[in-house]
Amino acid sequence: MDEKENQGIESWIRESMDPEKLSNMKIEIMETDKKTEGLASILVFAKVTGTDNYNNHKEIDLLIKVGRRSNEELMRQVYRRELVFYERVIPMFRKFYSAKDMKNTFDAIPKCYKTFISGDIEAVVLENMRSREFTVLDLQSPMNLNHVRLVLENYAKFHAMSFVLQDQGSQEFNKLTADQVSLMKQMVLTMGIYRNEDRGLRNLKKTGREDLVAAYEKVINRSKETIMLDIFNDVPKEAVITHGDCHIGNFLFKYEDNDPKNPVDVVIIDWQTYDLHSPVLDLSYFLYGALSSEDMPQIGELIKFYYGHLSRFLQDSGSDVERLFPYNTFVEHWEKYSIYGFIIMTSCLELYYVDREDTSFDDLKENGDFKGILEAVNLDDETSYLERLVAVVQHHCNFKLVPNS
Repeated sequence: MDEKENQGIESWIRESMDPEKLSNMKIEIMETDKKTEGLASILVFAKVTGTDNYNNHKEIDLLIKVGRRSNEELMRQVYRRELVFYERVIPMFRKFYSAKDMKNTFDAIPKCYKTFISGDIEAVVLENMRSREFTVLDLQSPMNLNHVRLVLENYAKFHAMSFVLQDQGSQEFNKLTADQVSLMKQMVLTMGIYRNEDRGLRNLKKTGREDLVAAYEKVINRSKETIMLDIFNDVPKEAVITHGDCHIGNFLFKYEDNDPKNPVDVVIIDWQTYDLHSPVLDLSYFLYGALSSEDMPQIGELIKFYYGHLSRFLQDSGSDVERLFPYNTFVEHWEKYSIYGFIIMTSCLELYYVDREDTSFDDLKENGDFKGILEAVNLDDETSYLERLVAVVQHHCNFKLVPNS
């Protein structure tokens, strides 16, 4: 990063630190690898030191996300969407819950110090969660059930906030979601991966599982692009604000006593494609992408775990899940919309297994298209990839969520 860019970042940091009222402030900027981190953004780490009003030494570790310069309007909208999330969505939720003195609400995100939009620059200054011992999992290693349940509990909290705001503050929610444009829908329209050759089907045929190939073709009975667009055009009345980008790399976990099997906290990052739709879009994307082949049969129980927490959070907030989102309606949503996560993971699971050091992500950085990347890569572990692909297909094609009698 050149001197001019460093000066711009330093000015953002100084402005974002105004509320901290630090004297003798010093800023140290460290740049990350542009190739392997932050496909949609350049990530810059920084450390701020100074003295607070009580004459105590203070250190603040920051992550600055800077939107990559792009001629594509869609990618510019993607950069700005995350800024809107931190500027409007979270403050609105927090203001509403604070006024009603509601406890135990969603807080699994980094602290946002400030956002900036100026000309062709979009940036957000966030707390660097890695400095608090939060770590990201290896994309090629599925989550165990402890990790999955922790994420589902926090998704339940997050989705519950939309339901409660709609129920008890509909005007605020309507303002928040007015003229909401689905960036995921726009990305589907630009991604040849959903329109051209079905790589998921082609790779499934390598396994020799003719039964699963037939089941896959029965489920995907028209183009994936058409199915996805039909979903985006069918926003249910029980829609919530969704995370939208539920792959393994967007969850950072903290552990107690260095036990990597038992996380005690999670932070959800990358809100650049948050949307307004059924919670099932988040759930199906997350579960099909996070579970191992051995744990895939647990989806039914995990869905009930999520719904139980959603119900509890709504009740604690003074809303009635049976009126807002009864279980049988949730089942209908799963039957109707879970194909969304199935399509994403059968199309993009390969990306978990590419060697990022040896792969050019230029096409993705410029216009969000995975097609050119997947056509040119070799997988680190094709056997593990195919095993997980089989598990996803086998589950989705055979699973039926049972409604209450």
